[in-house]
Amino acid sequence: FRDPGRLGDLASPPLTTTARRFGSFRQYQADVADEYQAKKELAINERGRKLRLIEEQLASGSLPPELFDEVNSDEDKIRRYAIYTVASEFLDDSMLSDRLAIAKMADWRLRDSGLLGALQRHFASIAVGEVQAAALYNGVFDDIWPPDINHLKLLKIPEKVLAPRQLEFIA
Repeated sequence: FRDPGRLGDLASPPLTTTARRFGSFRQYQADVADEYQAKKELAINERGRKLRLIEEQLASGSLPPELFDEVNSDEDKIRRYAIYTVASEFLDDSMLSDRLAIAKMADWRLRDSGLLGALQRHFASIAVGEVQAAALYNGVFDDIWPPDINHLKLLKIPEKVLAPRQLEFIA
């Protein structure tokens, strides 16, 4: 029986499994390092692609330049673009100022209510799944809700809507 509280046990598989699959623990470490580097490079390339896409859309006039007022980093720029893209799925061109306000999380009420709450101010019937589906469809889900952050908390879903099992993940 292995103690799950030990970091070494959590950081790597048992040595016999490692030896059988990779030949040696050193080979396992090398393969893990290679995979990590490949994923890191892929993330850097994807970030560059998204920034180029944003610049192209700004140049063509399909994105309003004021969307990126007071943006402090490329990550913030990508996230703001992602939120604007999702908001555009629900708010038409006549609601440009609302789309911009939501993407910028312009005031405390928007920041406090999150993306879902901001959209529900316009359309009360919008469901969490619809917002998430729009983000997935547009390829921006991870830009709005990074996998290492609890997106249920970021969505600001009222606790009464969540199942008891989902409440465990928010805490």
